[in-house]
Amino acid sequence: MIERQRLTLIVAMIAALAILVYITLELGTGGGISVEDPYFTATPDGGGVFMIIRNGLDKEICLVGARLPDYPDAKVTLHETVSSGGVEMMRPVDRICASPGGEIRLERGGYHIMFKGARVADEDRLRVILIFDDGSEVEVEAVKRLTI
Repeated sequence: MIERQRLTLIVAMIAALAILVYITLELGTGGGISVEDPYFTATPDGGGVFMIIRNGLDKEICLVGARLPDYPDAKVTLHETVSSGGVEMMRPVDRICASPGGEIRLERGGYHIMFKGARVADEDRLRVILIFDDGSEVEVEAVKRLTI
């Protein structure tokens, strides 16, 4: 019985935290940018970050960078995976934009955030700060989905 009460309490706390994170993201950017399902993959010296960024503003937004506040020396870049001659390659991009009402999909095999110099293979969560072209920043907490 006590274990069930503990589990109920933990689930309620996680739900409350999720609501708080969502509200913080909404208020932190003027109510127009929201983030869904942030997660990361880890390699021995880096990894990738993926999510959906929704633009609820009445103007275009462009993601122009990101940083990892817990790993200030990490090199963090925006990339796109492209196919050329049947071979997939990653290339850096300067910005990824979403029109009003649109979204930026950071996903495996497409646009994504890549980082090197941060050993996160043993981490379950990773704080990521998204940087937009208007100077605004949004902090998200990504959960680990895969270690390569």
